[in-house]
Amino acid sequence: MQGLGYGVRIEIAVTELLNEKTPDKNYGDVDVLAWKTDQDEILAIECKDLKLTKTPNEIAEQLNHFSGQILPNGDRDELRKHLDRCTLLNQKSQRVGQMLRMGDRSIHIRNIVCFSMPTPVQYMANRFPSVTFLTIDELAEVVRV
Repeated sequence: MQGLGYGVRIEIAVTELLNEKTPDKNYGDVDVLAWKTDQDEILAIECKDLKLTKTPNEIAEQLNHFSGQILPNGDRDELRKHLDRCTLLNQKSQRVGQMLRMGDRSIHIRNIVCFSMPTPVQYMANRFPSVTFLTIDELAEVVRV
């Protein structure tokens, strides 16, 4: 991302990015936050290095971890955590832009989930129109545009 002219922060806590506590839940951190100061979009990238799934059980297990649901025990799955994080960041996008010294203009947080290799989770993309699912190779192509 830096080689493509983006500013980058790695594993930045949402509380640090917003400079405030989030009393309702733990939003964790953004794996990669990337931006260009002359653009109105910030990329919030969740990175996953998933193992190659070979059997139907492995595929089902991977899909269960990235179904965007709240689990029976009340925990949020991996995708739900990222969705919640990006929703909050978009609600406070002007503050995020100010923290990144992008000025006071209207900013949009683009929600991306990036995988190390193709995965069945990518085929669920139509269930989550606010998320862009990509492999690392596809990400490199998309951000060059």
